[in-house]
Amino acid sequence: MENNVPLPINFIQQFGSLIVLDFDFHITGVSENVLHTVNQTEHNLILGSKFDLYFADLFGKHFVKICQVLENIRDKKYPRQILPLKLPNKRIYLKLSLHDDHLFIEWEEQYKKYTSAKK
Repeated sequence: MENNVPLPINFIQQFGSLIVLDFDFHITGVSENVLHTVNQTEHNLILGSKFDLYFADLFGKHFVKICQVLENIRDKKYPRQILPLKLPNKRIYLKLSLHDDHLFIEWEEQYKKYTSAKK
């Protein structure tokens, strides 16, 4: 038996960190972990806002480069990009990609300084 109950519009996933943007860099979705990362409790406070409002400080000196890569993905110069970043408190892998008319920003913590390309 299939469960055809639609998920709430702001529900994306229960694990990992994910931000979804429209082509004007307005936030259309975030995961629960992203809310905790920016010290928010409500999706409604973030949804519809500009990407830089909540995330320029989080990504710090990398923010301009992230936006440039997102523009290139939006303009279909690249299909996706993975950026290893060193943030003040941890290292992360940032995956930037395009799906339909939305830009996806996903990240996870990097536990080893170097990871082989095979992995």
